[in-house]
Amino acid sequence: MGRGTSQRGLSLVGAVTVFAVLSVLVLVSLPRLQDFALQENEADAAGLTRALGQELAQDAAAAAPSLPDLVQRAGLSRGLDNLEWLQDGRVLRRHGYLFELCADDGRPAIRAWPWHHGETGRAAFVFTAETLVGHGNHAARWSGPETPPEGPWVAAADWRVLD
Repeated sequence: MGRGTSQRGLSLVGAVTVFAVLSVLVLVSLPRLQDFALQENEADAAGLTRALGQELAQDAAAAAPSLPDLVQRAGLSRGLDNLEWLQDGRVLRRHGYLFELCADDGRPAIRAWPWHHGETGRAAFVFTAETLVGHGNHAARWSGPETPPEGPWVAAADWRVLD
């Protein structure tokens, strides 16, 4: 056997090299995986906000439903995982986002914002008047149940209409 090798086949230098390569892979991959997870949470939040908002818009003439009613009427209660109802059913938490019924200029709306900005999502979303708008929320103004986004949204310059 050569000098510096063990009977197991890996030298100390080889083990250090493998450890270094794995460390670099982990350091490069983790931020990308976290960014991917944030993007997935944001896309899911935008989609759910749109689905709930469309259900709300279809029944605009009726009395304002509760958020659990909207989820059930939209046929989403069975297809949604990771649901948690907060504040006696007024706020829904799903995949790191909070969802709540609110009003925009007297019209019912649905808003969504991250539970922990930067950890579970960044952007905020609102469906109002048959329009989904989003905000990058780069300054982390909206994070957690105590700090929902406040309107007006559609007319505000820093909110953009989403397709």
